[in-house]
Amino acid sequence: MPEIYAVHASASIGPVYVAGGKPRDQYSHEMTETCSLTDRVYQDKSSQMKITELDAATGIRIPVPDYLHANLKVVVKKEGPEVVVEDYEEMITEHVERRVLFFFQQLIAVYKTKLYFESVGASDQAVSATAVAVKVNGSTQELTKRQAAHSSTHPRLIAYDSQAWKKYKEQGGPKPEGFVFLKGTDYYRTQNATMNMPKAINDADREIDEKTAFSKLREKSAVVVNKTSRGDLTPDQGIIEFCTEALGEVRAAKARLAAANKDPAVQKVLSQYEDNLVEIMQQVKNDPLFLGNFLNIKFADHLDAKSTGVLLKIRYAAIRNLNIKQAELIQKVEIVRKRVLNAVTHGRKPDYFDLAFRAIVIQQAKTKEDRQRLEKLFNFSLDHFAAQNNATAVAKYTKTKGLLAPHLKDINFIARDILQDMRKLRTEEANQRAQITKDLRAMKGWIQRELGEEVKKQFPNAAASQSTICRIERCMKLVSPQIAGELSQVFGVDSGLFMPHFFYD
Repeated sequence: MPEIYAVHASASIGPVYVAGGKPRDQYSHEMTETCSLTDRVYQDKSSQMKITELDAATGIRIPVPDYLHANLKVVVKKEGPEVVVEDYEEMITEHVERRVLFFFQQLIAVYKTKLYFESVGASDQAVSATAVAVKVNGSTQELTKRQAAHSSTHPRLIAYDSQAWKKYKEQGGPKPEGFVFLKGTDYYRTQNATMNMPKAINDADREIDEKTAFSKLREKSAVVVNKTSRGDLTPDQGIIEFCTEALGEVRAAKARLAAANKDPAVQKVLSQYEDNLVEIMQQVKNDPLFLGNFLNIKFADHLDAKSTGVLLKIRYAAIRNLNIKQAELIQKVEIVRKRVLNAVTHGRKPDYFDLAFRAIVIQQAKTKEDRQRLEKLFNFSLDHFAAQNNATAVAKYTKTKGLLAPHLKDINFIARDILQDMRKLRTEEANQRAQITKDLRAMKGWIQRELGEEVKKQFPNAAASQSTICRIERCMKLVSPQIAGELSQVFGVDSGLFMPHFFYD
């Protein structure tokens, strides 16, 4: 089985957590700090990014000339909140699915880390859309308030050394130092993703998560997170436990509001939550393809439970290792970023400092491939930023880049250091591909010669002698996209199982 990297609660996986820190950061869409889904019922500028297209002549993304947004629904009179909720049925279903699947992703990230986790609420999100207003009899009236509803039960987890946490709970004393888990990574951005929808959806979330002393989903699901971190549950077992707890909290919240004759719109949302969760639970329990599709792996129809478990664990290791390694790279950059920020800050943080810093790091790359690797790491594209912003914003950003010029030596050093780390990670990924080949062969019960024979049956021209298979498994021959495609057909799995492309081109 591919190795699961060891994890320590330290600055390598995220910045130190400071309780009671600054207010929640809200990022505009063009900053690409967090993901936000457009309100598809009432589309408007406040809830989506500019539409851009690639200019063939310059290779730069530019705004589409006819950049217009119009409401998709014609409103002829002011409607009640329950009617508005009905309009969002499709988005509510997607919201519930995201809450389940993002929690599954979280379980994969914490799996067997042996850390203790505490949920402290969000500190980063995209800006909320404005209220929807309509004209009724010549006057403007608010139709519905909108808020950015988080798609994760735990947008921000704080990680602690498990032994230090146990000692603290048993013996008291000062609380151990914790770290924001995987801050700055793709995982973290996903967990802070939101959907712009009516306020009633956010209120429904709070009813089950944390609003009252009886709202326990956040607390109960944190227990599932820690059981998975210890290895008491696998992520696929944990997601069933989460769905069970979520369904119980939804039904309890519905009953509380009905008894108090309160918030009919929230009750309506909770009723849909209930229906969606029942359906998702059935899919998770009875259809292995449901989780497999989310993980981008294919299960053969005849695969037994043991083999399915092997494939899931291979994918868990790949995703988890990516998250940990990406966090380590991000935190190395963060040390330099903070040092430079302290040097250039005089009373206030310069405009667009973080983006200007990333841009200069990316510009240190000598090749197109290295530039793309750094853009992927930071989730930031210079062309995209230019296309999303007006001339004033770009001018401020350019001015801040000028302030960083005296620190180019430090920035160049960290860029070269990160790219060197990525080269090492590509070697590790090559070794993982070799190990996956070996694991899948063992799952089938074949010796190397038999695997070669199976390859030859389907691909007569392929190089698949016993010695070739041996070289692949010893990483003396790289599992290329072509070889991955051939092996995936033979093993009855998705080729993506071999080719995660995390640090490769």
